[in-house]
Amino acid sequence: MAHPFVHGPVHVFAALGPSSSATYLGTGERAPRVSIRREWEPLFNDIGGTRIPFDYAFQGEEAFVTIQLTRWNQSTLTALKDVIGNAQGRIVPGTTADGDIGSLMATENLGRTLWVQYAYGAGQLAPHAAMSDMVPGYRFPCAFLQGPDDSEGGTDPAKELVTFHAIRQYNPSTRKFTLFDYVLTGLPLPD
Repeated sequence: MAHPFVHGPVHVFAALGPSSSATYLGTGERAPRVSIRREWEPLFNDIGGTRIPFDYAFQGEEAFVTIQLTRWNQSTLTALKDVIGNAQGRIVPGTTADGDIGSLMATENLGRTLWVQYAYGAGQLAPHAAMSDMVPGYRFPCAFLQGPDDSEGGTDPAKELVTFHAIRQYNPSTRKFTLFDYVLTGLPLPD
């Protein structure tokens, strides 16, 4: 039966390295915007004319997760800004290390797992019975900060606007691409 949904407070976690566990990033002024983008290649054929494609070929999907952080762990954010991760977060953001240019995020396993947790989802922080059929959130196995990273605040409360770019990972043993799933097991409690 169709009904309204409320995600509850939305918490964001990220792995700080390719094989590390979830680390709490924070929450935003509003919930993160999860935008899944599909790409299509037009196929033209003379019998269909020259302006409107005869068909479209599916080319895959990717996602962007944007959040205006108003409560965050600075050490986690700083480590995520070292997008290649060669310095394990010890590099000063804004510095590119020798050998970083040309790094492949999925192929070299440089993307970080990103979790977007809906607090009211089944099995989550504050599950609501009325939301039991709602997805608990997203797990993106390969994500990285896309930017722009926008910082603001003076005597007013500080804000950090960040956008993660999530790309699909290819598994040669299953011959499948994975952009996201709904597996949120093992997340620590938000701090």
